[in-house]
Amino acid sequence: MRKFISFYKMLSLAVLACMSACSDDDNIDNSDFFAATETMELRPSSTNIELDGNNLNDVVLTFEWTKARQMPDEYVISYITKLDIEGNDFASCVRTEEEEGVFSRSYTTEQLQKLLVEKWGRTYTKPATLQFRVLAKWDGGSRYVMPEVRTISVDVRPYKPIVFDADKVFLEGNAIGEQQVQMTRTLENEHLYAALLDLKPGLLKIPVEFDGEINYVSPEGESDVTLSDDKVDTLTVAMRKPAAAIGWKITETGEHRVVVNMEAKTVAIYPPSKKLEPLTIDWIYNGAETGDIRTTTVTNLWLHGPINSWGTPIDGNFTASLADPQVLVRKGAALSGDAKFIIESASPNNVYAFGPVLNNGASITRTLVHGVYSDMSGSASRAQRDSNFKIPGNTTLIALDLRNKKILVNK
Repeated sequence: MRKFISFYKMLSLAVLACMSACSDDDNIDNSDFFAATETMELRPSSTNIELDGNNLNDVVLTFEWTKARQMPDEYVISYITKLDIEGNDFASCVRTEEEEGVFSRSYTTEQLQKLLVEKWGRTYTKPATLQFRVLAKWDGGSRYVMPEVRTISVDVRPYKPIVFDADKVFLEGNAIGEQQVQMTRTLENEHLYAALLDLKPGLLKIPVEFDGEINYVSPEGESDVTLSDDKVDTLTVAMRKPAAAIGWKITETGEHRVVVNMEAKTVAIYPPSKKLEPLTIDWIYNGAETGDIRTTTVTNLWLHGPINSWGTPIDGNFTASLADPQVLVRKGAALSGDAKFIIESASPNNVYAFGPVLNNGASITRTLVHGVYSDMSGSASRAQRDSNFKIPGNTTLIALDLRNKKILVNK
């Protein structure tokens, strides 16, 4: 009898040594134990899976097991499951204490993708072998009970993640016609694409090309989106495979402005009824409180002040951004110096000017930094006309967002 007990003690230690896990699931009581015929069986829904990024919420892998052997009522059984990459010996596993009466564990595409890529550092280049283990253990009773352990391996290939980026952005669909239209990358923002084109009622989709692959910028949701009647639709978007792409239902005929922001992951569509217009300013010469009101539609700006020794204003040769006619952009020869931006070149010392936000109503000079947006304001007041931006050296790009009162300079 002693030899029999010694044999099973050795057996229990050997089995437990194979059951490395995220935590200590088994505390061996060396006093005695039950050992009996094991009955638990484990089976997977599949042993070879390729994940599909178009169906993130689909359950793609399920493990089911049968009940472990019966024990006297003084013992309470529990089931613990573990999932890990093969070779880790369950040292980095996902461990779950299953609820009573549960005999399966399922995983969605999204769950497996995150585990494989984010937790275990695998890529889509080849399948990874996962190991799933279920352990039935008993607590209570006067003697230690050998747990039942089943382990199985499954090959899973992660899907290639869709990168939200673009080398080229296009428009297509029966709202346009048979030919695709390539969108323009704006000068002021390398992540901003825009197009001004005639559309007709129909469907508009936005394919993008990146690293030689074509995917689609699509509205979030499951079906095509109809443009709103009462507001401009600026929608958060997702990147999808061609088979899962959806688009925008165009309802008006005429010129539309389409703006895709790859950084913010948004798309805005402006139909003819919501057409963006250049900024029109009503102002009084010399900032006087009374006088003839002048009306100017701002389509160009001139630089004036110390930068030109208060002489002939420098024609900025600004052009309107395709994304917004109230964003004026200058791209050209490098310049630097202190300047304000005036809306007319005649009588330059007394006209409406854009410059830094005033210092409690007093004039100020503010230094701009390449690549950083700064606030600005505009008026024909004396304090505003005496305020200047200090434009840093080697500045080749100047963008003034008149709608949101921002200025950007860059090399």
